Amino acid sequence: MLPSKNSPTCHCRAWQANLPKLEQLVILNWNRHGSGYTGDPFAYCPWCGRPLQDAASVTDKPQTDEIFQFKVTLRDSPYPVWRRFQIFGHDSFYYLHLTLQSVMGWLHSHLHLFEIDGWVIADETHFNELGDSGYIETRVMVAELLPTVGMRCSYQYDFGDNWWHDLVLEATVPVAVRRSYPFCLDGAGTCPPEDVGGIYGLQNFLDAMGDPYHDEYEEYLEWWGKPFDRAAFDVYEVNRRLQQGYDWHGYEVIPALAYKRRFTKPAHTKWLTLPAGKQKAILESCWCGDCQRQTRMVDYRGRIRRGALLLDGLCASCGSEISRVLEAN
Repeated sequence: MLPSKNSPTCHCRAWQANLPKLEQLVILNWNRHGSGYTGDPFAYCPWCGRPLQDAASVTDKPQTDEIFQFKVTLRDSPYPVWRRFQIFGHDSFYYLHLTLQSVMGWLHSHLHLFEIDGWVIADETHFNELGDSGYIETRVMVAELLPTVGMRCSYQYDFGDNWWHDLVLEATVPVAVRRSYPFCLDGAGTCPPEDVGGIYGLQNFLDAMGDPYHDEYEEYLEWWGKPFDRAAFDVYEVNRRLQQGYDWHGYEVIPALAYKRRFTKPAHTKWLTLPAGKQKAILESCWCGDCQRQTRMVDYRGRIRRGALLLDGLCASCGSEISRVLEAN
């Protein structure tokens, strides 16, 4: 459910001055909560209640190359399982999904989705099947939907075992020199085994593995292959996975994700001279040779080439590498 007009958390900045998107959201909110939105359905932002013109103007600021620090906690786990990690704010939600898989220790072998205030962020196939209101994960950046420290979202992995994770944005910090991102800072608890049966199956697994006389001890021990240490966590191993990729018995389940600052310093300076609305328009009007149409660039980076700003990234539709040159004025 969307926050009320009196909500202290304003999401207006998430839309990067995209007035048509705000109008669509107001219509949707007006239809859902008509008693609270009388009169012109285009009049107010559905989150903060300000007139749309004022709400849109909030976003007319240049984007920054900030690092977003999250804490993710496995919901309802019988023992503490959490991770604290950092990621570029302009990474896509699909990149956030891969990061969560790697820092938690999942094997990227089941469906997933994000939820923010009732809105769904998912892969294109599942999003179309659900028919829900929300976003396709490759087409929206973390900073767009979670722009404010303290904001929360939910992450569901494996719709059978139904693992729910709670994420909270703890801080935004400057890029650290020589550090690659995503980067794991801390954590606790071993990730549950895949396909163990969700929270209830995990509890049964723990009971059996903790008692050699349990009826299912031998069966679970053979299935898991070794004793299960619920407290085991190695932040260095997590960062190795982020740097080098995540291998499981010789099979790469998640590629290397970490890399250094996406923008060189001169490119970053030039990019920040553009207002947010202009930045968004540039990213949404790139050409994809594989799709043969205009597309949006995600997971982008920037550098200066022959005096011009060169943006490299991925097509939001097909994932192919695309580029765009912004000629010097």
